[in-house]
Amino acid sequence: MATEPAPIKKLRDAVIGCSKASILSAANEAIAAKVDKIKAIELGLMAGIAEVERLYAERRLAAPSLASAEYAAWEARDLLVSSMPEGSRPPPPGRVVIGIAYRDIHSIGKMISKAMLTSRGFEVCDLGEDVKPEEFVRKAEELNADIIAVGTLMLQSMAYQKQVVDILNKKGRRDAYRVIIGGRPDIITQEFAEEIGADACGHNIVDFVEKIAKCAASAKSETMD
Repeated sequence: MATEPAPIKKLRDAVIGCSKASILSAANEAIAAKVDKIKAIELGLMAGIAEVERLYAERRLAAPSLASAEYAAWEARDLLVSSMPEGSRPPPPGRVVIGIAYRDIHSIGKMISKAMLTSRGFEVCDLGEDVKPEEFVRKAEELNADIIAVGTLMLQSMAYQKQVVDILNKKGRRDAYRVIIGGRPDIITQEFAEEIGADACGHNIVDFVEKIAKCAASAKSETMD
């Protein structure tokens, strides 16, 4: 069995430690050591992130530590990818338009979700907060996105999540995108997602991102068939 290169283990351990300085230092070490960049991303960054997210899901890690690890992993991934020859760089797994529904200005969950998606290599367009339904659709069409992700913590904003789906149906474009909703788990449920015609519902930040990744993979698979 081949021995794992030390820089990859160091990168993984740095991510689990949630220290931005350590993560970026380990990424630069991996580059200097000329280890396989794809392996550094998959066995270092992503393996570390998977452990961090597991700890967060088990409530053994606080949201600020999760956010710190995800944002640093995002930067580290950029360092690793930019050091690769252009033709060998991994393609993004998908393009996501993300934002908080109209009349809601809560942003922390969306910001962490964006970092988590970007650390996985997704192209992410962040529309911000208080976003009107038609803006989600307009931007998805403009960017040829795969996923429209709409979050809210407010009861009164749930109707605007539904309106995103309604607009797509009215335009005859519903099948062009996966629509994923997220927010407060007591109000944004799988039943609500099914009721409004969304493709999936994230029950928390980690689940939200996992659902986006699964839907993007499914969309890519259908495109290739």
